[in-house]
Amino acid sequence: MTPSPAHGRERVCILGATGSVGTSTLDVIARHPDRFEVFALSAHSRIDDLFAQCLRWKPRFAAIPDRALARAPRARGKRPRSTEHDAPTSGGTSSTWTLLSPAS
Repeated sequence: MTPSPAHGRERVCILGATGSVGTSTLDVIARHPDRFEVFALSAHSRIDDLFAQCLRWKPRFAAIPDRALARAPRARGKRPRSTEHDAPTSGGTSSTWTLLSPAS
């Protein structure tokens, strides 16, 4: 976590935001909006849940591992920009993640 220069709040990135630990973390953040800011979210496959979280929390970024899933928000009338990035894994290989960010 890093302090947000504009608000003095801690910026939080949540990996696995749609899982039980991720949703519990968001619940804690909801109780302390003066202390925390959701900066980025990621999910493996629950794109509908991630999309709903993005609408609520308005993170600067959201990331998913499947480019096909990145198209789902566009079908709902939203048009985020998406770019692919290679991310190293603990096994020394890399996987490609699609990074979503708000459309300009």
